[in-house]
Amino acid sequence: MEPPRIPGRFNGAGCDYTKAALLHANPTGDGTLQLEIVEGQVGDGICDAKHKGCFILIDNESSSDPNDAVFITITFAK
Repeated sequence: MEPPRIPGRFNGAGCDYTKAALLHANPTGDGTLQLEIVEGQVGDGICDAKHKGCFILIDNESSSDPNDAVFITITFAK
């Protein structure tokens, strides 16, 4: 199953680029990455149980086309 794609909703001001990470894939194209999920202030918004719309953006080779990215929505338990 592929992650949800949500093109056209990306706003760079809502990102926390200080927590960004770069995956260095192995020769077969596979790899893993530890990613810190932040609860609270993120960019110009808030990610917590009270605020919906938070997501993880997976960008393909720094493309500026939102259709090349995958957005994985995240939620927090109340």
